[in-house]
Order: sequence, then structure tokens, then C-alpha cells
Amino acid sequence: METSNAKRDHFAEVTNKIIASLEKGVVPWYQPWGFVEPAQNHFTGHRYRGINSLLMLMDNYQTPYFGTIKQINDAGGRVKKGSKSTAVYFHDCIYKDKNGARLSEAQATERIKSGDKTVKKYPYLRLYPVFNMADVEGCPIKPSSQFGNEDNQPLAVCQDFLTSLDNGPRILNSPIEGAYFEKVQDYIMMPDLNRFVSSEAYYGVLFHELTHWTGHSSRLNRATVTDALKFGDTNYSKEELIAELGACFLCHHHGINTPETQQNTESYLAHWIAVLKKNSRFLWESASEAQAAYSYLLELTA
Repeated sequence: METSNAKRDHFAEVTNKIIASLEKGVVPWYQPWGFVEPAQNHFTGHRYRGINSLLMLMDNYQTPYFGTIKQINDAGGRVKKGSKSTAVYFHDCIYKDKNGARLSEAQATERIKSGDKTVKKYPYLRLYPVFNMADVEGCPIKPSSQFGNEDNQPLAVCQDFLTSLDNGPRILNSPIEGAYFEKVQDYIMMPDLNRFVSSEAYYGVLFHELTHWTGHSSRLNRATVTDALKFGDTNYSKEELIAELGACFLCHHHGINTPETQQNTESYLAHWIAVLKKNSRFLWESASEAQAAYSYLLELTA
């Protein structure tokens, strides 16, 4: 199935999706866990490039392989009920003659070669909904290698800190989930340690979520966590910045502020330049809240 409704502005749809992610404080193309294989079509092996590669990195997919509904059905498979598709975009174009009549690509090419300068080319984006193969039944899924490091080991200095926290967080690990703090049920979800590029990257992400955890109503009761927030609003953006600064403080405290973890923090901060220019107090306020979270955690170890 494909959608080519000319009234839909696919360029705007993609741009708005990325802007929404950045406004939440999330660098959508940074993920220290995932797959070695790039996102690609399961049946043809076509590797998604450009904007499609970027969009795939924004989704926490369970396998790097995707297929259209036709490809899946033709292979004898079926998409699991309730599964959601991901949009893949391809550049295409139509050709018309001077009277507005549509031409095939072959006709247009022939006329252009013959010197006809009246042929007009109209480029547009074509959208194809694809499904992750983890959401498909009846088709064997190609094996894929996790983009991680099987040699990763728990860092004693970080583990000792976590276990010493009085009434510390409930940390769950999953082979398929991403990293997040679930404030209603009050737990932190983390991908498995060996899914990360390094042990330091794992704890850098964990410290980010741990800073979110401090804002729970039963702890620091930080409004940027407890209030009903909307993606992209100031409080949501501020909380993400607080969490990244808190992670920076904790990484430095434990001596794991490697160039890799520093680069991630710098990537976060780089996207706040426009906000900081409009509100010079935004960073100061966020840093103050991050310092409070950091101090709170250290007090829990006393």
C-alpha cells in the first residue's frame, strides 16, 4: 500500500516530528544501543538512507528489518493485530507536457533528448507504510546483531553508589525496551548492559533516568516531573535538560565522564542554544534543579 496524496506535506510532517523530539530535549539520532545492521527492507535488502535512516533511529524498533504489507502478505505472513506502521519516504516525480498531459518517464526522457524544453518535471515525496518484522507472524526474521559490547561489565564505583542509595530506585532491564522513567509506577527501565557501546554509556543513560527519578512526588516533587506535561512545552524541555545536567554531574562524580558521555551531553546542550538566547535564566534554573537532584542522591548514600 502506498500513499501519494498531493495535499499532504510530507516534508513538513518529517520536519515537525524531528522538531518535536528536539523540543522534548531528545537528540533523536543519538542512541547508545541498537543494532549493527542499519534499518533496511527485510525482503529486498534495501538499506534506508538519508531522512529514512534518521527516522528509523528515532524509533526503538525490535529488529532492523521492515516490510510493506504487500511484501509480508505475499510471503505468507501477517501483521500482528494492533501493530503500527512506520513511514518510509522516497523521492519521485511526474512529468507533464506543455498542455498538462501526464507523460511516462520514458516518454519524458525521449522528448527531452529530442530537444523539447516544454516538458515539466514535478518532484514529490511518496510515502510507504512499513512494519517492523518483529510485529509479523508467519515469516522467519533474519538474525541481527545487537550494536553493543558483550564485554561490558558493571562498573563497581557506579554499582556501589546505586546499591548504597537508601530506598533507591527500582531498576528493570529489558532486551528490547528503551530507557525511560515510569513516574506512575515509579521505576526506571533500562536496556541490557551489553546493548550499549560501553559500560560508561550505560551508566550515563542510567544517571539521566535517575535524575528524572529524583523529581517524583514522593521525593523532590519537582514540577517538571509531577505536572501533567505536554511534549514540547517548556516544563518538559526543562526536565530533560535537568536530567542531562544531572547525569553530567554524576558521571563526573564517579569518574566516567569519558569523551563519549561528554559528547552526548554537548549534543543535548547544542540544541538549547535558541532557548538559551531567548531566556538567559533557563540554563541557570535547570542547573540549579540538577544540582538539587545530585545533592539529594548523595544524601541518600550518607
